[in-house]
Amino acid sequence: MKHTFILILLCSVFFIGSSVLNGPIREFHENGNIKKECNYQKGELNGACKEYYKNGNLKSIYNYKFGKKDGEAKLYYDSGKIRAKLLFKKDKPFGLNKTYYENGVVESEGYSSEDGFMVGLTKCYYDTGILKAEAYFDNNSKEMMAKWGKGYYPNGKIKVETSSKDGKTTILNYDEDGNLIRMPKRIK
Repeated sequence: MKHTFILILLCSVFFIGSSVLNGPIREFHENGNIKKECNYQKGELNGACKEYYKNGNLKSIYNYKFGKKDGEAKLYYDSGKIRAKLLFKKDKPFGLNKTYYENGVVESEGYSSEDGFMVGLTKCYYDTGILKAEAYFDNNSKEMMAKWGKGYYPNGKIKVETSSKDGKTTILNYDEDGNLIRMPKRIK
């Protein structure tokens, strides 16, 4: 039934006199609820593209310019609560991006350059809001290698520290009381 409706919808678009998709297109779940609705211009996604869960709640909304993600995007849990707020520029992550636990607490936050690479400080949190990890990415690094990073236990004490310099990485591990438990390990 769903496939037949989509086929009829697509055929009607073509018979209207255009071989290129233009305007809004909708796809439906088997229960009749909207699954996806997107806008096309000259055959490319342009404007808002929304996807829905079977229950009718919004799953995601991405904005497009000439077929590429551009601008703010939001993702949602099935419950309707926000899951992520993302920014895109020419189909690549750009600017501040955040993800959330279903309880509303920030799960992660970090920045991306215009090239789509992580830059600056990125942080991850436990679902209680306590800092879980943080890492600093050099603006010039295209290797996705953090200059330094730290991981924390749920009690807030340091768990691991890493640092990279001259192509070598040092790792320090700690117990839950913050005591060093291993000698520094260097990775080439």
